[in-house]
Amino acid sequence: MINKLLEKLLSKLSRKKEVSPYINPDRDMKEFKKKAKSFPSMELNDIFLQPLEENLLTGDIILLDWLNNKDYLETPPSYFEYEFGINAIAHKDSLIKNNLLKYSSPSNSLSVLKVTELKNILRNNSLKVSGKKSELIGRIKENLDEDTYRNPNLRILELTNTGFDIVSKYKTLIWSHKNKSSDGIISPLNALSQSKEQMISREKLVTSVGYTKHKSMTLLGGADNYEFTATLDKNTCTKCGQADGIIFKSDELNMIPPLHDGCRCDITTRDMDESLLPISERWSRNPVTNKSEMIPYKSYPEWRNDLIQQYGENIFN
Repeated sequence: MINKLLEKLLSKLSRKKEVSPYINPDRDMKEFKKKAKSFPSMELNDIFLQPLEENLLTGDIILLDWLNNKDYLETPPSYFEYEFGINAIAHKDSLIKNNLLKYSSPSNSLSVLKVTELKNILRNNSLKVSGKKSELIGRIKENLDEDTYRNPNLRILELTNTGFDIVSKYKTLIWSHKNKSSDGIISPLNALSQSKEQMISREKLVTSVGYTKHKSMTLLGGADNYEFTATLDKNTCTKCGQADGIIFKSDELNMIPPLHDGCRCDITTRDMDESLLPISERWSRNPVTNKSEMIPYKSYPEWRNDLIQQYGENIFN
C-alpha cells in the first residue's frame, strides 16, 4: 500500500528536475544486483534524486556533514553511490566550489591530529609534551605561529557558515542516517516527511507493543487513521476481537492490541474521506468444521455471540 504522505511528497518533488543516479564505471553490476536482493538498502529510492530547496540532493546533505573535519583525500564510503546515487568525490568538489566547505586553517586542523603527532610538534619546538589532547592543542596555539606547524600535505575540510546553516537545517535527516533502524522506521527516507520525534515514537511503538515485522510495516507511512480487523476465528484473543472494526487515530496507536507472531488479525490504513461501499460479507473459520467460509458481514463480537447461542460457551474452549 502506497502511503498518502509519500504520494504527496513525490507529487511535490516531481515538479523539480530529477538527477540521474551515478553509477561507478568500475562497478560489477552482476554482483551488485545479486547483493541488492539481500540488502534492500542498496535499492536507490527516486526521492533521493530530487533536489531539495537548496538545490542539493539528500546525499549531498549527508556528504556535507560527513566531510566536515575530514582530510580532502579521504575516500567517502560507497553507500553514497548505491544508497543516494551520487558520485561523492565529484560532489565533494562541488560543495567546496559552492562555498559550503572550505579548507581549515592549520590551527583548526589540529583537532584531527593524533596525540603522538601533536606531541611531535611540541617536541620539535622544545615545548612540554605532557597533558590531555585538548591541553596539547591549546599549548601549540598559544606558543607557536601557524607557519611553524603548517602541513602542506594535510588538507582538512570544514563547514563554512552557509554549510553549517544547511547541516543545522537538516539535522534530523543527518541524525536518521547515523541512527538508521533495521526495520526502516528511522531512515533518511522517512526523515524527509517526518520529525525526529515521530520516528522515535513509531520505533518505540513497534518495539514495545510487540508487532511482528510484516505487521509493523503498515505503521511506517504516517497515515492519519488505522483500522483494526480481527480474524473471525475461535483462536482470536478477546482483546483483538473487541477491537474489530475500530478506527484508531495516529496518536492512539498505543491502544491497538499487540499483534504477536502467528496472529492473523490485521491493521490497515483508513482514509476517512474515501467513499466505501458497505461490506456485505467476510471470511470466517467455522469452529466446528475448521474450514473457512464466507458469511454475511458481522463484527467479531456479533459472530462470537451467535456461535455461543448456537453451540454454547464450550465452542471457544
